[in-house]
Amino acid sequence: MRKLNRLLIYQALQSISSGALTTLLPLLMADRGIPVEAIGLIYSLAPLIFQGGRMIMGTTSDFVGRRPFLITSGLLSGVTTTVYYLSASPGGFALGRMAGALCAAANWGVNRAYIMDHASEPTRGLASMRGVASGMVAVGNVAAGFIAGRLSYDVAMLFFLPVSLGITVAAVSLTDVLERRPLRLRKALASLNPVGKGRLLKKFILLFPLYGAAHGALLSYVIPLYYKEQGFSAGLIGALLSAQSIVSGIVLYTSAHKMRGRLFLLSGAAYLLTFTAIGLSSGPILLMLAPLVGLATGAMTGNQEVVFGRAAGEGTYASDIATLMVGFHVGNAISQAVWGFVIDSWGYLPVFVGSGLLYLTYVLLAYRDL
Repeated sequence: MRKLNRLLIYQALQSISSGALTTLLPLLMADRGIPVEAIGLIYSLAPLIFQGGRMIMGTTSDFVGRRPFLITSGLLSGVTTTVYYLSASPGGFALGRMAGALCAAANWGVNRAYIMDHASEPTRGLASMRGVASGMVAVGNVAAGFIAGRLSYDVAMLFFLPVSLGITVAAVSLTDVLERRPLRLRKALASLNPVGKGRLLKKFILLFPLYGAAHGALLSYVIPLYYKEQGFSAGLIGALLSAQSIVSGIVLYTSAHKMRGRLFLLSGAAYLLTFTAIGLSSGPILLMLAPLVGLATGAMTGNQEVVFGRAAGEGTYASDIATLMVGFHVGNAISQAVWGFVIDSWGYLPVFVGSGLLYLTYVLLAYRDL
């Protein structure tokens, strides 16, 4: 339990940093004159870099342990924040986005596997981690918005640099229980081959592009920029994103292991209805509806953890999850690139409705297996 608690502390710090960048980055780029279609393209760089790094690091961690990659993630967190602080052009932000993708890959490529290595009930352990992550993302959201609103985006970026040091220190304190094995390239690559995997894993490899396309843009740059267009201040945007993260974390912690069958079907319909309503709303009504985003996305993420807990095989957790997520990040990258141009031409509503329809389609195709 103590080892799991250390991982949760590490993940909490990671999530504070992630939450801060969720609020700050799209607003900072818009403030520095980057057009929305360029923002979409910059964001679209991350998913495939993340996935490639995640597959390599996750698979390698099955042989050499999880801790070295968690330490690497902490170091890259500081690099990413520094690059964003210094950037004034699309190229600079693209470089920061790529560094951030590798940071996230080093974290998410192995943190679930670390939980599975230590937890007696993996699904509950994964849900606990995601619940903590959502709550701490909320802290980062609101703190970043408050500091940016009272001072500036530059000061807010600098404020979160020490958090990166804390991430690294927390990672150093972790210990591996996985027995180290010599890293053999052929065996490592074989663990990524879906041919010999179970039927459930194969099915979700095919379905996850839909899930990734629905997930990508709404939970990256679209929501903050939509709130900014509605005239909300940086502080209010941070508060709204924070409320969404808190609600998402509560839903994830309390019901992730139940997110299957009819409840799963209901989550698909709720996702579509929620984001359609968000896209049609403004002013006070939008403020009241905003926390429902957390309800919809918490249920969405909870099902993801159910899939991971059921489809990944013992002894190859990290590589199986990495294999499963290939399609997710292909869909994610495509949607993030496309939605920026859609927003520039037709506004935000088509993005909200389109994402909701993609997720509902995924749910209808997947629910019988869960």
